[in-house]
Amino acid sequence: MRLIDYFERGLRYYPERACLIDASGEYSYREVAERSHRTANALFAGGLEAEDTVAILSPNCVPAFETWIGAARAGGAWVGLAALASIDENIYVINNRDAAWLFYHSSFEDEIARIKADCPKLKHVICLDKRGFSYPYFDDFIADFDAQAPELPDSRDQVISHFTTGGTSGRPKGAMWSNLVWEAWCANFYAQMPIEKPPVFLIAAAMSHAAGAFAWPTLAFGSTVVCIPRAEPLAVLQAMHKYRVTHTFLPPTVIYMMLAHPRARQFDFSAMDYLIYGGAPMSADKVKQVIDLFGPCMAQIYGQAECPGTIGILSPADHLEALSAPDTERRLTSCGRPPVFVRVEMMDEDGNLVAQGERGEIVVRGSLVSLGYYGDVQASEANRAHGWHHTGDIGYKD
Repeated sequence: MRLIDYFERGLRYYPERACLIDASGEYSYREVAERSHRTANALFAGGLEAEDTVAILSPNCVPAFETWIGAARAGGAWVGLAALASIDENIYVINNRDAAWLFYHSSFEDEIARIKADCPKLKHVICLDKRGFSYPYFDDFIADFDAQAPELPDSRDQVISHFTTGGTSGRPKGAMWSNLVWEAWCANFYAQMPIEKPPVFLIAAAMSHAAGAFAWPTLAFGSTVVCIPRAEPLAVLQAMHKYRVTHTFLPPTVIYMMLAHPRARQFDFSAMDYLIYGGAPMSADKVKQVIDLFGPCMAQIYGQAECPGTIGILSPADHLEALSAPDTERRLTSCGRPPVFVRVEMMDEDGNLVAQGERGEIVVRGSLVSLGYYGDVQASEANRAHGWHHTGDIGYKD
């Protein structure tokens, strides 16, 4: 499947359901589909070809996600620029990915002149949300184009996204996700976190990373994706209550602040199915507090840009089982079980897989593994020694 096919399934079954919501309003699947067709045709007219990089610099909002859908429809390779990153880091990423297209939110207007000057390969710059700024307004950019885009080939190996790594071992790299990588990621999501009612996904953490990626598999089930600009604790609590949110992704630090908020128990969280967290474990005491507040919905994920989100999953059922087990702390500080569509092992320094219970580097195989780093063959090959993707993390299987 292509990335756009997840949106297409939601459109087919739920055309009039709300697809995207932010402070500016509510937009149905039919409306978003029409605008995504216009966006794709505008990109084609501007010379976009398959796997060309389309960068988006914006806080969480409907135009940013809408543009991502349009880029996916056109076969462009999306790059989400971190809204909280420095201008120097975003300039580096734009140049590193050879981006010719940049869609930006008006809140970054003061940075655009320097970005354009320092990024010589940028050919097209579009303002997402307002007229009257330095570059054309998105609605005007797509206005004259047809509301039906051509059907593109179904290419499993086509690069459709560049996810930026954390830069812990040098400058940030672009992990290339193909349509097949997305398919493996979505399959793991569905297998371990099944969707049992119409989803409402809240994007509060950065759309440019995990929160945006987690929204895509829910679109196939007609998800309503609610965008708030940032993960401010009270705003998250209010959005969960107002929209009866079923899914969200948040870092543990934000969840801790929500727990401590004096108004936390004034809201209704009974719709929540999956409060997904990652990047760090939670203590058993904190997990108990979260489940007491939000219900039995905690889902921990372990992954990285090179192997999206689902190397390991500790499901809501796993959390509940751990809380009643004699070794609660050990289980809850685990990163869960490898889901169905990935192979996970531990390896020693000589490339040998180690036995159960022995520590080694966590290594991964399968369609979930990205195609390598954009423009960096040497780093890509180094990370694939002995035929496995090397995470750089140490672990063991119990």
